[in-house]
Amino acid sequence: MTSVALAGVLSPRPALAQRAAGESSSDAGKKKSAKGAYEEGERAFGKGDFRRSAESFEQAYKLSPHHSALWAAARAWLRAGEDVRAANLLERYLGEAPADAPDRDRATGAIRELDKRLGRLEVVTNDVVGVKVDGASLSTPRLWVVPGEHVATGEVDGKPVRKVITVAAGDHISVSLEVVTRETPPPPPPIATNASKKPLPPWVVVVGGTLAAIGTGATIYSYTDTLDKKDAFEADRTSRTKLDNAHSAEDRTNILLVSTVGVAAVSVLAAAFLVDWTSDDKVKAALLRFKPGTRTADFGFSF
Repeated sequence: MTSVALAGVLSPRPALAQRAAGESSSDAGKKKSAKGAYEEGERAFGKGDFRRSAESFEQAYKLSPHHSALWAAARAWLRAGEDVRAANLLERYLGEAPADAPDRDRATGAIRELDKRLGRLEVVTNDVVGVKVDGASLSTPRLWVVPGEHVATGEVDGKPVRKVITVAAGDHISVSLEVVTRETPPPPPPIATNASKKPLPPWVVVVGGTLAAIGTGATIYSYTDTLDKKDAFEADRTSRTKLDNAHSAEDRTNILLVSTVGVAAVSVLAAAFLVDWTSDDKVKAALLRFKPGTRTADFGFSF
């Protein structure tokens, strides 16, 4: 593990303890407490208690923020084996320390080494509030994490957002947290659950009914004519011509009768079993208006 020696650290005591002109007693008290915490951190570091040392340096920074306390805390966490905490404190140090700070180069080198075995996340919040990574609030938009799976959370207008990120060593990943608006896909076209499988359209029945009506009229006329020819033969039973005429009229009547009954039967069966009555509303309306003996505007038939 990369380690950074304690020697060469800038002494923070003047920055932490000196009381400026016009400084309040409260501020002076915080700086005094910060000086004590910093000195405790130095003592713990010298004893090899690096965790206690790092916590003391961080406490000193909270009481009286100064970049030297961040650098000292980062070094202590690094010695304690807490690479992630060290890297994130180094990131803050580089963001706050002046350009001519004597430890900037050492901090840059240390974070470069840590970057090889850690992953880095850069969180783009997009108006997300309360952003946390693995349950910890963010102090900076960019942070180092151990390789593995991590969870970023937050809220937008009271709506929770959450994203799971998998990071490998050396990865630099930009994470965008935002409420994803899912467009509702258009509904699928309706499925005709009772789709008709009948092959014939309704006009077939209309035509069949029309032919049956015409056949009925012709059969009645032929039957009457047959009776007349039969009476003519009865009046003159010696006439071969009148007998043949009567037989011809009878045959014609029988053919018309059978044909008419057949057409009517086929039309009825087709209407019941073969016609798709859902396919043509105009034909159904025409059937409802149909009356024998009248002319229909839809089909132009006369009876």
